[in-house]
Amino acid sequence: MPSTRFIQFALCLAVYMLGAAFILNASSAEARPNYLKAFNTKYGELSEEVKNTKCFVCHESNKKVRNHYGEAFGGQLTEHVVRDEAKIDQALTKAESMPSSVEGKTFGDLISEGKLPE
Repeated sequence: MPSTRFIQFALCLAVYMLGAAFILNASSAEARPNYLKAFNTKYGELSEEVKNTKCFVCHESNKKVRNHYGEAFGGQLTEHVVRDEAKIDQALTKAESMPSSVEGKTFGDLISEGKLPE
């Protein structure tokens, strides 16, 4: 029969390993509130709709998946995470001319009509 000390050691080791597994498997959050802030600054007239939509201006229901506009906007950014407001604004401007999922309309057309890009 194993000693009490061995059982305590085994339990501590198991708890440690379980904790390490949780820590290593945790995905890192990559929220980019400066993108939403830049969108609100540039397109203030949509701010009421954006308040309800927030991250889903660019994302599907799963925040890891971008929608059509999110792909267009994100494709204009040259780095993984951009904090430079001028670069973000430039990407927003470039995305305006790209075709939306609404036939015959660009993202800029939708925004100028007071609609969220889709």
